[in-house]
Amino acid sequence: MQLRFIFLSLILLTLFIAGCATSYHPENWRGYGFTEKQLSEQSYLVSFSGNSRTSPTDVQHMLLRRCAELTIQNGFSYFLILDKDSDKKSEISYSEISEEYDHSESFTKSVQIYMAHEKEISPEGRPKAINAGIYLRD
Repeated sequence: MQLRFIFLSLILLTLFIAGCATSYHPENWRGYGFTEKQLSEQSYLVSFSGNSRTSPTDVQHMLLRRCAELTIQNGFSYFLILDKDSDKKSEISYSEISEEYDHSESFTKSVQIYMAHEKEISPEGRPKAINAGIYLRD
């Protein structure tokens, strides 16, 4: 009886965790979270992937949060988005146990950023530059 209770508890815990939106963290074994690849001293490719319970707006916010953190960690104040890409994946799976189909979606957004000090940003580029410190305060 006790073994059955433990088994059912584990199943419920697994279902609960699977039903949660993606939180802010490095990419996990399921492919959700943020990744970054340094392209040059002042440039990174940054991505964030969220599961079907993570809205595209939340994915965008967590992506920009990671960009701001990288900017500060590398000693810069501002970042500019040079290139961006979005991807939405849909997946249908079938469970033989429940004999039901399940539909899930995931969202991924990627940007290439250029990090700079305020004096390095041209007057034309200033409206597009994001102040990393201010972004992280909000």
